[in-house]
Formats: sequence, C-alpha cells, structure tokens
Amino acid sequence: MPAEGENADFISEYVAAIINHERSNWGNNAKKITVEEVQVILDKIK
Repeated sequence: MPAEGENADFISEYVAAIINHERSNWGNNAKKITVEEVQVILDKIK
C-alpha cells in the first residue's frame, strides 16, 4: 500500500502546515514541525 502523502501528491509544505495546525489547536501546545523535518520523513517513505 502506498504511503498516504505520496498517494495524495502532498508536498512537505502542505504536510507541515496540516501537522502544525493540529499541534496548535484544540488545546494542543506542541512545538512546530519544520518543512525540513517533514521532508526527511517523506524521503524515507518513498
């Protein structure tokens, strides 16, 4: 099964924006993730 991000043609900027939205809303207070951190993960799952 292909990775979801790869399947949906997401780019690292979009993935980082989604993650940061989730991590900073609804009472969450997590550190922001960088585009570079996302790209490392996307490179590993390709």
